Amino acid sequence: GAAIGTAILGTVLASATNSALLPRLDALHVAAAKAHEYADFVTDTAGQLIQFLVLQPNGQSIVDAAHEAFASGTRAVSVLATAFVLFGLFASFRLPVHSSADSAAE
Repeated sequence: GAAIGTAILGTVLASATNSALLPRLDALHVAAAKAHEYADFVTDTAGQLIQFLVLQPNGQSIVDAAHEAFASGTRAVSVLATAFVLFGLFASFRLPVHSSADSAAE
């Protein structure tokens, strides 16, 4: 279960970050091919190498856009993870109650 959850959350993080970054780069008039390259770079490195985008033309604006997009992706993952936890909490209330006294009586 943990591996599937991690895979789902990682996919949501990459997808949400990518979806948030492309329009921001378009607003900065970054060419579409370069925008996709930058977005892939950010998602493939899980945001760890964003600071290296400052070396590109208009770099600081690209870095700021990447930080904002990654924060947006992180928010999406947080909402989804919270939903999973709440689902698990409410599902646990539907489990049958079975005490140790019941086991001893059998």
